[in-house]
This record gives sequence, C-alpha cells and structure tokens, in this order.
Amino acid sequence: MDSAINDYPNPFSHASPAAYNKRPVNKTSSEQSAYQWLPSIDWNIKFYGGHVQQVGKGWSAPLEAHIGFEILLVLAGRQATTIYGRQFELTQGDIIIIPSGIEHLNHCEHNDGLTYFCAHFHIDDPLFRIQLLRQQQLIYRNGTEPNKQLQLIINKWLEMFKTEHAYTSTDHFQMQMVLFELCVALTRLVEQSETSTSGGTRYLAPTAIHYAKMIAERLKLYFNQHAASQNEISLADLKVEALIESIGISSGYGLEVFRSVYGISPRKYLSELKLQEAKALIQQAHLSLTDIAERLGYSHLSHFSRQFKRWTGISPLEYREQL
Repeated sequence: MDSAINDYPNPFSHASPAAYNKRPVNKTSSEQSAYQWLPSIDWNIKFYGGHVQQVGKGWSAPLEAHIGFEILLVLAGRQATTIYGRQFELTQGDIIIIPSGIEHLNHCEHNDGLTYFCAHFHIDDPLFRIQLLRQQQLIYRNGTEPNKQLQLIINKWLEMFKTEHAYTSTDHFQMQMVLFELCVALTRLVEQSETSTSGGTRYLAPTAIHYAKMIAERLKLYFNQHAASQNEISLADLKVEALIESIGISSGYGLEVFRSVYGISPRKYLSELKLQEAKALIQQAHLSLTDIAERLGYSHLSHFSRQFKRWTGISPLEYREQL
C-alpha cells in the first residue's frame, strides 16, 4: 500500500479499538462497518453592499427591508436607526445587526456627522436563519465581549478595501471566509443567549424547515426563469398556493412554515429577490437604467422607475447617485 495513504489521520483514532476493526467476527452486517461522515452543504451564499461611507448631518438611507441580514459598525460619530417606530442610538464602536425582512431607516442628525461600515449577507440555510431571527439582541455596544469578537471579524473586511486594483478571486474567497467567521460567531452568541435564559424558543420540526426551503427554491426558480427570458417577473401572475401545493403540502401549512423560517411571506420574498437584483444591476455603472429595466422585463423605464420607487421611496437614478 502506498505509504502516503498511511500518513492521513485515522478518523476513528479517538474511538474505541472495536470501532475500526476491519472484519469483526460474528457481527451483524450493520456492526461490521464503522464510519464517520460530514453533512452535505448546499447553500446559496451572498455577500453584498459592503462599504464604508462618511455622511453629514441630515443624511438618511431609504426605508428598506432585505432578504438578507445587515450588519453595521459605527466608525465615528452617531447614527440613529428606526425600526417599527422605535429609534436606537448608536455611537462609535457600536454594532447593529438588522434581521431579514425588518423594515428599517438609518439616518444621522448629529452635528459631527457619521462614518460607518455596512454589509449585507444572505445564506439560504433555514436553520441558520431561524437562529438569527429568534435572536432578541440587535445592538452590541462598544466594549462588551460580543462586540469585541464581532469587531475583530469586521476589521478583516475593513483591511480588504482597495483603491487602485481590481479584486481577484482570492480576494473574493477571503471575503467569504470572513463571512463564515461572522456566521459562526453569531450562531454561538445566539446559543449562549439561549442557555442563559429560561423558557426556550419555539421549536420547528426538520420537515417544516425542509418544506420552507423547498418553497424558497421554487420561488427562486420562478424568478430566474423570468429573468433569463427578460419577461416581467410579475407577483400577480404567481399562484403561490398552487406553487406550495405542487410540493405535496397544503397552502396554509406552507405559508405558515415559510413565514416561520424566512420571516416574510412568499410574495414578499419574491419581491425582495426583484429588488436585490435591481439594486445589484444599478450598482454596475456601465449599465444604463434603460438596459436594467429591459433585463428585469419592464417594457418601459418609467414602469421600472415607478416600481423601484414603491420599493425604496426613491427613483433608480436617485439610488445610483447616492451610491
């Protein structure tokens, strides 16, 4: 046998000797083999909108909600974030994590202005989303231990900004590695929070999570098919109940488990897919707004502009100018 093969660590070295006997005598077939495995991972991962910006008094971002989660670190000055009519004040070093589907408004009314880092991330894993959605803490104040952990991770992104050269594939992989570090840290914070509080959290059966993910995959397929054909992705044309029933469950149950996992309705989820695609295209400066409208299936730029303004409160041109 090739000696190089023997150099690999034995995955059962921590187990008892019986765990890796090759041919145990008088054992059933199920007992004759012992093995360990890692789970399959099939995620859609997105990291987008990462930027540092300096703004003055009176600045305000559009009222919006995302499919993904938003993380924001105040680098200098003060920021106010309004969520469901409640205003949170953030000062230098504070971090806020805004969950998926939550409408929020970031603004600055402080005389000294504001400098901040912000990024959005989306990992289409139901268990991860459930963990973050049930986390009650939004703000991690500067100086606390969780804040220190998160700042160490965010600083890795801050060190990656380039001003002269294009980002390479290596850069992209490194950014994604930092994203995974962040996700590990967040899930651990959620677990620590749950063990320190009584009463527990609502349990969702694996089958419910599975069906919610299936519905999300069907919605993305519907979106991608229409986007590829450059036909308008119409919410009115989508029969959500029929889509849910096509996977073998009742529409009522499907709507309930989808909202439990993703925090929004299937129609809102599809609307968010459209909005995020529109925003991603607008950020590509070489594309005209007319080209973007055509790619999204709108016959006229005016139709796209009206819809975008319904989503964000500003026109596509105003959004591009803000960027």
